Amino acid sequence: MPEIDKFDKFTFQDALDIAGWPTDLPIDPQFLKQIQKSVVDEEIFIPVNSEFVVNPKAVTIAEENRRSFNRARDSFKNALILRLKRDYSSLNYKQMNSIATDVEASLTGYFREGGLSLASTLFSSRRYGDLPSSMIGFITLS
Repeated sequence: MPEIDKFDKFTFQDALDIAGWPTDLPIDPQFLKQIQKSVVDEEIFIPVNSEFVVNPKAVTIAEENRRSFNRARDSFKNALILRLKRDYSSLNYKQMNSIATDVEASLTGYFREGGLSLASTLFSSRRYGDLPSSMIGFITLS
């Protein structure tokens, strides 16, 4: 959201490019229309002729979501440091913090790279067929 908000007006393709949609992966035109309708209906983007502008309310919500995510990430890292402190007391704080940071970065990288594959699997017609059984419980809780 912060990147696209820098533009006065933009096309939907601009938004997809900034969001990191792979240029070599075409989007079905019908699906693209559904996405565009959704971002307008949810008041994320405001249509202006054939272009869009970002709704300031959406920027505020995105900032709140970012703060919430950062709090959750910090809580995760702190919980991991506490567990390391309990189970591996010979480590110093710098080592524990480094391990916690590496674990968090690894998980973030995994979901950044594998998120589209996971989402594709979840929304495919073969529900949960290729998912590890350990993930199904987490998914059904969402």
